[in-house]
Amino acid sequence: MKKNKNLLTNAFTLIELLAVIIILAIVALIATPIILDVVEDARKSAGLSEANMIYSGINNYCASIEMKKQMGTLGSEDVDCSNKNSFTEEEIGKMVNLGNVTIETNSYANGKLTSLKIISNKYTYVLCSNGGMALEGECDTTEPSVPESVSFAEDSWETIAAIVEAGKAE
Repeated sequence: MKKNKNLLTNAFTLIELLAVIIILAIVALIATPIILDVVEDARKSAGLSEANMIYSGINNYCASIEMKKQMGTLGSEDVDCSNKNSFTEEEIGKMVNLGNVTIETNSYANGKLTSLKIISNKYTYVLCSNGGMALEGECDTTEPSVPESVSFAEDSWETIAAIVEAGKAE
């Protein structure tokens, strides 16, 4: 009997249990939107990564096909990229693993993709003019600022590199 009496005196009261449950509910209410934002950002990032891989994969595939053509080893299952203005989704599926991606539009010229529109994870990604992929409407069209050159002898290596990368070297 003494054991049962000890158990009852060491138990939590109903008020203590309710207080803990209320605190846990408040923490859950605060944490849920934050967790949902993190999940959504991860979806966007994964889709962007997928779009970049598809863009690079198509360009690399076509470059390797050009090499195969020159060597005379082009197979019948290979997609010939020459004389193409765009590819079907089936052709792109032979070039790269599309996963759950849908190709909306694409155009191809001079040995590389000139436009690409992809839907992945319910987001639309487009090829930007700078050669990178971005969420539709988020392409950075501003020119990078290029520092003014004083003279080659007086400029820092950072200034020289920035001028060369921007294609402003004379």
